[in-house]
Amino acid sequence: MKKTGILNAELMYELTRMRHTDKIVICDAGFPVPEGKKLVDLSLVAGLPTVSQVFKAICNEIVIESITLPTGFDRVRGDFYQELKAKFLNHEFTEMPSQEMFKRVYDPDVKLFIRTGDVQPCGNMLLSSASGVPRAVPKWDVSFDSVI
Repeated sequence: MKKTGILNAELMYELTRMRHTDKIVICDAGFPVPEGKKLVDLSLVAGLPTVSQVFKAICNEIVIESITLPTGFDRVRGDFYQELKAKFLNHEFTEMPSQEMFKRVYDPDVKLFIRTGDVQPCGNMLLSSASGVPRAVPKWDVSFDSVI
C-alpha cells in the first residue's frame, strides 16, 4: 500500500496521466462539472476537504506551471492567497472574473476536475501542469509540509 501522499487511487491515476500544459480544475462543492469531463469527487461533507487542502496535496504529487484564480480570491481567501504568492515565485498567476474563468474551464485542454467539499466563495482554481523534464522541474516544483 502507498504510504505517503495522496491515497485516493482514482486521483493518483489521473494525476499520473497529466502532461505538460494539461489543465486541472479544483472546484468547490457546487461547481457544475461539464458532461463527459473526468471528475474525481473528493467531497465528504460541507467544508471538507477544502480547496486549499486539495491544492496542497496535488502540489506534493505533480509540478504546476501556472495558476488561474477568480477575481476576489485574494479578498475571500486572503491567507491562502498570500501563501500562494509567497511560495509560487516562478509561476504565472492569472486572475479573471468568475464568468470568464467559468468559460475557460470548459476548454478541451482541461483534462480533470477535482471536486472538493469547499463551500466558501471563490473556490475554484485552474492549474496548468508543468513539464516533467528534469532540468525544468526545480523551477516549478513547490511542495507543502502539511496540507492542513
